[in-house]
Amino acid sequence: MRRLKNWWSDQRGAYLVHFVLLFPVAVVMLGLVIDGGFMYQQYRAAQTTVEAAAQVASHEIDVNHFRATNQVVLDRGAATAIAQQFVNLNKSKYLVKTRITAQPDRITVWGQAKIPTIFFKIFGVSELVVTVSGQGYPAFGINREGE
Repeated sequence: MRRLKNWWSDQRGAYLVHFVLLFPVAVVMLGLVIDGGFMYQQYRAAQTTVEAAAQVASHEIDVNHFRATNQVVLDRGAATAIAQQFVNLNKSKYLVKTRITAQPDRITVWGQAKIPTIFFKIFGVSELVVTVSGQGYPAFGINREGE
């Protein structure tokens, strides 16, 4: 009985057991940090591109309509062309699809980015697909007091 009690209370090898149990958890956490950071960086780059494209395109107002009615509306053809040109010049290599829709009161730029993984390829996850969008609204001059 005494031998069993000594064997049970013996602490030798406890660090090895802790290491074997916690090492895989630490490796997965490291992978999440590496892949998560890279994916977030590429997501923000794609998001910034479509938001900026929409903002740039929203400045293309229909001047003739403004002169005739004093209403600010978007020149849809010019705005779409400007947005597409902006996306083509500034997109990252991971932004694979874009779609632009223009209405008189707003332009929307959608994009789809396929972001490759680094660590999670081990588990069969080779890429993450994210959808990003940005909107721009045409305006001219001062709309409210204090602007």
